[in-house]
Amino acid sequence: MAKVPRARNCTVAHTKITHYLLAFKSKNDKSKAFLSYGFTQKDWKILEAALIQHVNTHDYVGVRPVYDLAGTLIGHNYSVECDLQTPDKRNPCIVTVWTVLIWCPRASFRYRDTLALLPRFVRGLGRLADHHCAAQRNTALLLPSER
Repeated sequence: MAKVPRARNCTVAHTKITHYLLAFKSKNDKSKAFLSYGFTQKDWKILEAALIQHVNTHDYVGVRPVYDLAGTLIGHNYSVECDLQTPDKRNPCIVTVWTVLIWCPRASFRYRDTLALLPRFVRGLGRLADHHCAAQRNTALLLPSER
């Protein structure tokens, strides 16, 4: 495989970390997994750095097209799977999804390297196991509570 295009310039919205990945929710809570590996709301930049390192270190394992409401191809979602560096050093294997737009619906130009066209973090999907990236990707990607 290969690296996510323009991964060196990827972005992770701080609200995606502080209001989603590290924020407790009564339903579909993602924070339990990240908090259990030593990430905290106070030091959210550590998780940001780990996610950026994740996309820059590992190849993508899957890609899906992204379409706008009119059915026009505007980009791709890339799945990256492997170890995420964590504060407690257990480094679980997770899947992160990154959107790379090739066309920005809010602009009238194509294939121009602007902030809107840089890879941006979409979500982190469950974990497989500490220090282990399984070849089976179907059910292994879900958190135990989601299986």
